[in-house]
Amino acid sequence: MPRVLERDPRRKPLTADEVQEILGISRGTFWKYVREHPEHFRTYLSGRYRVMDPEDLERWREYRKQVDGA
Repeated sequence: MPRVLERDPRRKPLTADEVQEILGISRGTFWKYVREHPEHFRTYLSGRYRVMDPEDLERWREYRKQVDGA
């Protein structure tokens, strides 16, 4: 059974700039991932900002490890 991560209300969502810095990617690559992998690179609008939950960032990292390792 897959591991289910629950959202921790104490953890703030990460801004697009923070996600880019953590992953070491450019803004263009960030938007490429948003368009090409919406089911795995899950972001949403919070006010006028594009954000990602820390749990979703961890899921993305796990997904990329699986894809890159294959």
